Amino acid sequence: TLASTGIRARIFSKASFAACPAFPDSDQVGLDFQSDNVFAEGRGRVVAGASYGKVRADSANRQGVQTTFPGPVSAERYGVFGQVDYDLRRDLKLVVSERWDDGDLYDGRFSSRAALVYGVTPRHTLCLSFSDAFQSPGLAEFFLQVPVAPPLDLSPLEAALAPLTGG
Repeated sequence: TLASTGIRARIFSKASFAACPAFPDSDQVGLDFQSDNVFAEGRGRVVAGASYGKVRADSANRQGVQTTFPGPVSAERYGVFGQVDYDLRRDLKLVVSERWDDGDLYDGRFSSRAALVYGVTPRHTLCLSFSDAFQSPGLAEFFLQVPVAPPLDLSPLEAALAPLTGG
């Protein structure tokens, strides 16, 4: 039987790039939900949850000129996760978790984790783990358009190399 130990929900909204003048009009909103339960007379724990988020940014300055993005951009993300940990012995715990993420900027994918946690002392543990994960990209990885240097005229170099390159 499962015994509930808590349900948490978090809603947040903030200006995600407020400290950066390149993004004068931006915001981020999200919702996280998590439920924790115990089983096997407290030897096991189950955590399950879901998350949603949306970020929007417009890099137009006061004159309406886009500074870093080609125009207003936005993206949504979704995720569900679960974790089970179980005390195999007083000093040894097994942890298994799975997460699925999907969003506008990337295809849906799973992230897995398994671990054995050994309690050397009550305040020190050793952990052997395997995990497969990814870092979800942000708006800048997809939409950033910032010149790194002034354009160069390479036509004299191209002309000089043309006999060698067959061009």
